Order: sequence, then C-alpha cells, then structure tokens
Amino acid sequence: MASSGGAESDPVRGLSAPRLRDEIDEVGGAGGAGKRLLIGTHRVVSTDGQGRVNMKVAEAAVAAGWDVTVLADEMDAGLAGREGVVFERVPASRVPAQMVKQSVYGRRLRAAVRRRRAGRLVLLNGDIAGGEPADVNAAHFVHTAYLKYCDGTGLRGAYRRAYHRLRAKGERAAFAAAGGVVAVSDRVRQELVEDVGVPGDRVVVIPNGVDPEEFRPLEPGEARPLRDEVGCGEGGLLAMFVGDLRSPRKGFGTVLRALAEVQGVWLVAVGGHESGPFPAMAEELGVSDRVWFLGRRSDVSGLLRQADVMPFPSAYEPFGLVVSEAMASGVPVVCGPEVGAGGLIREGGMKLRGHDDVAGLASALAGLRDDPARLERMRWAARDEVMGATWGAMGQAYVELLERCYLGRVDGGVT
Repeated sequence: MASSGGAESDPVRGLSAPRLRDEIDEVGGAGGAGKRLLIGTHRVVSTDGQGRVNMKVAEAAVAAGWDVTVLADEMDAGLAGREGVVFERVPASRVPAQMVKQSVYGRRLRAAVRRRRAGRLVLLNGDIAGGEPADVNAAHFVHTAYLKYCDGTGLRGAYRRAYHRLRAKGERAAFAAAGGVVAVSDRVRQELVEDVGVPGDRVVVIPNGVDPEEFRPLEPGEARPLRDEVGCGEGGLLAMFVGDLRSPRKGFGTVLRALAEVQGVWLVAVGGHESGPFPAMAEELGVSDRVWFLGRRSDVSGLLRQADVMPFPSAYEPFGLVVSEAMASGVPVVCGPEVGAGGLIREGGMKLRGHDDVAGLASALAGLRDDPARLERMRWAARDEVMGATWGAMGQAYVELLERCYLGRVDGGVT
C-alpha cells in the first residue's frame, strides 16, 4: 500500500526533503502559528464518502495546530463549532440539471476561494472550484478515465457523456494548476498519470480511511439475526452488497447473474433501489426468493458484520469506502481490478478478471460456501490488511503532506 511518507519521492513541487516537525516549529513557532488551511469542496460531513474524507482531514489538521477555514455547501455541526475552525457556506445551485448545478457551484466556490486564499494553503477536490489553483488537489474521481466506462443510450446517455467530458476538461486544468495531487488509490494514480497526464512525481497515494471500532467483526457468540430473517441456514453463505442499486456502474447485475449460477447463497442488498432495474431482474433470473432489498439503512455497520462475504464488481470505483468497511468488519471482499480499494486486498478477499466476470464470482461464492475454514482465515486476514488504512493514518498522511507544502512555501518553493 502506497503512502505519502518516504524521503525518496516528494509529490509537491519545490518542497524540501522531509524535515517536517522541527523545521515547522522553527519557522512557525512551537505552537505552529501561521499554519492556515483553506478547504474548498461540496460537503464536509460524515454521511457522504468524499465529505467524510474532507471531515477527517479537517479534524487532523486542527489537531495538528492548523487553523482551518472550510468553504462548502454543508458541514458537520460539531466540527464547525470547534476552536480553530471557520465555516463559510457556499450554497449549491437549486437547478436540478447536474451540469448546470456543477457549473454554478464551481463559479461560486472559485470566487469564495479567491476571497479567502491569501496566507492559506488551499486544498481542493478535482475541478470543484472551476480549475482554481490549489496547493494540494485530492482526486476522488477521474472523469477523464470514467469516460471509457460511461455508457447509456438515447438522450440520457448523451447527456451523461457530455457531463463527464465537461468535468474531464475542468479536472485537467485543475490538476495541472495544483502544486501536488493526492490519489485515493493506486488505480487513481495510474489514471492521473496515463489518462490526464499529471507527472508521476507530483502524485502521492493516500488511501481513504475506515473506523475499525465502528466497523468491527462479530464478537464470539454475538447474535446474527439477519441470517434468520433472510432464511439463510447454518450451511448457507450470506452475501451482502452495499451501494447504489439504481446505477449499473456498481455491478449489481453481475452479482445477480452469479447468484443464479450457485445455490446455497443468500444476498442482502443495502442501498437505494427505487426505480432501479434490479428487483425485476432478480425475478427474471429466478433468484428473488434469495435476495432481500433493504433500501437505505443507517445501521450498515451492524448489518455488515453479520455477512460472510461482500461481492463488489463495480465497473468504475476510484476507491470504494464500503470495501475497507467490509474488510474492517471481517468480511472478505470479491471485486475486480476496476475497484481502487481492491489494492488493499491480499489474503482477505478474492480478485475477479473484471467487473463482468460472472463465472468467476459464482465460483468464488461457491468456494467460500463449501470451505468454512478458508472463509474464517480470510475474515481475519481482511481485518488485518485494512488496519493500516484507518482514518487516523489517512489524516496523519494529509497533515504531513500539508506541512511539507507549508515548509516549501516559507522556503520560497511553492507559490
């Protein structure tokens, strides 16, 4: 697993070698006076994947002595009320069309960043601020790369492709203008270098985190009522899928097709499925009696630890927080190379040839159903493999990167 540490490569232009803590104190005083960070994004909240990353970065920066200003449409109330944090709301557009909404918000955020950036390091996410330069830009999604997977027919498909082409143009400008770029996975780093053209020595990989206390394995003797609710007996395998059940990108169709090829496996699906195609697809495949659609749930961690395995054959997933959450819960993950967080998996899961590898997924599910000892070994391996990618580790990596950037600016290396 790559990280932002190490003396051999420095992802930000013009920065000195890692002399971090001592030199920060020499320049800014023992209390870190003068370290000011400006975060510009959509949301800084725990209920949204990218928003939660931004929230944890802000928390880590405050804990390290930075003054943090957040420009966003929404922010966690507890964080907004902390000493050292200033929140300025940048309202999102009410226009329903996503292309227009993003364009309007980008202009508003860019103007807010320009008003506030003096004397601060700037951290942005992709083209969120309309290509405004940032000291650090964190890439959570690469539209240029996603265009290879973006399909769909008719006006809806054409609109989606036009939207992502527009975003791809914006992100190329944003990443080119950034002092350094954070990739949330090795896959995203590869896309930034090969598809966007960002020089590799300006990209650092900092995987998104997970809370290993919230997402934990079952305790010995702890009840698993979900198995009884869905009718999965002691000899059956309980699979769980967590994600958007309206979009084909997440690969739930592959999961249903694999389920149709293997018996003794039950599937619980957590996520919005209203107006989606999959309940009808389960009926057509003859597996609806083994599939439970639970809808959106606030108790995902409690549900997840009751599962045996998580199939997640997403067609495009820059990271996939649910993968690390499953692993922390002691639930092996089966995914393809298109899933960024799959890079965390060594012995705690299984890899498919691709997102549409129905036969491979069916074989993986059948193998785990028939080999409880192997499943148990994979449970503990999954937990161990993700423990180096906690929110604390992620926050510390961002802070170290920001402090290098701060040190380089004081030295005259970053403008």
